[in-house]
Amino acid sequence: MEFKEKALQDIGIEIIDGDRGKNYPNGEDFNKEKYCLFLNAKNVTYNGFEFNEKVFIDKQKDQILRKGKLKRNDIVLTTRGTIGNVAFYSDNIKYDNIRINSGMVIIRNNDFININNKYIYWYLKSQKMREKIIEMKTGTAQPQLPISILKKIKIILPCKRIQDKITKILDSIEQKIELNNQVNDNLYEIGKSYYKYFFKQYKHTNKFIETEFGRIPIDYEVKSLFEVTKNNREKVKDDTEYKVLSAVKTGNLQLSEEYFNKIVPSTELNKYIIVKKDDFAYNPARINIGSIGRNEYDFKTCVSPVYVSFSIDNKYKYFWDFYFKDITFKREVNTRASGSVRQALKYEDLGLIKLVYPNKDIIDKFNYLYNKIDINIKQRKKENKILKQLRDTLLPKLMNGEIDLENIEI
Repeated sequence: MEFKEKALQDIGIEIIDGDRGKNYPNGEDFNKEKYCLFLNAKNVTYNGFEFNEKVFIDKQKDQILRKGKLKRNDIVLTTRGTIGNVAFYSDNIKYDNIRINSGMVIIRNNDFININNKYIYWYLKSQKMREKIIEMKTGTAQPQLPISILKKIKIILPCKRIQDKITKILDSIEQKIELNNQVNDNLYEIGKSYYKYFFKQYKHTNKFIETEFGRIPIDYEVKSLFEVTKNNREKVKDDTEYKVLSAVKTGNLQLSEEYFNKIVPSTELNKYIIVKKDDFAYNPARINIGSIGRNEYDFKTCVSPVYVSFSIDNKYKYFWDFYFKDITFKREVNTRASGSVRQALKYEDLGLIKLVYPNKDIIDKFNYLYNKIDINIKQRKKENKILKQLRDTLLPKLMNGEIDLENIEI
């Protein structure tokens, strides 16, 4: 089994820049109607494509642009700002018309006999390639990876048959991860329907009272967040035992070292705020994008001193998980956030928000239903973490030929 090292420019790979001419779209050209998706930096992430935030250009604008339109099985690589994020334009992507922006390139395979597109994609995702890309970037204020440099990057290239085997192994792991995510999404939607049933539609009762929120169940109350939360400002003392959390836009608290791919020095933690199990935390300057989450970790954790952390009645934790993602809460945040350049919502402002607060008997019924869902979701998340570790362990070994696939049928 022979593995050769070759530069991208020496194999059947074409590297295509986007159209940067006079027709490059500006703010007036973007819309939310679907014709051609115009990628931005948030769409090409460390984990591939993400389409939470989308802008489109119309058919007329798309037709006058020259370069930069994707074909199925193309690879997108970010080359400006955040460098090295990679995404694969597979048949599973629902958008038929996609263009890259000026901070990306298209990597297109023109030699299907000798090159497997997906092999190139997996190689670009490897830690070895990420380190190469970081070494070769230019610029300080705005890091860049020019095409002239990218073309010269060398990759290890086995024969097509071995490429196919490597791709099949890695794809099978990725497909299982995606399937688990799809199942979890469906389970979460079931949980959301329970939340609406008990806490928005009130279908469990026919006894109501009139309030500022309209009709609510007779045994529910209107309360402020001040009344049902407690602001926590306890600082870290023994900082060597604590892990740092960050609130991310998915509405979760996540380990900073995993999300940002870096470790926060322990010497800086003496002013950080302790976040206990099932406490919530958020960055006041980013809460308007949904970045508020509950701490689900079993070890000691903390957040930056700029954060707000608060505790709740533990019995209500699932209720709050859904409430903080609900459109009603988001509207309140947008109304109350202050500041002209960057909106911010301090705890003093958060506490003024009022809500319909359910009684504990109904919470018990909701928890009984949702707890089973939560257990299943966590099991799949745990499995995905193991699968990702397996993928990341196998990837360099497969690419370097450490695992002999010659006589293995896959």
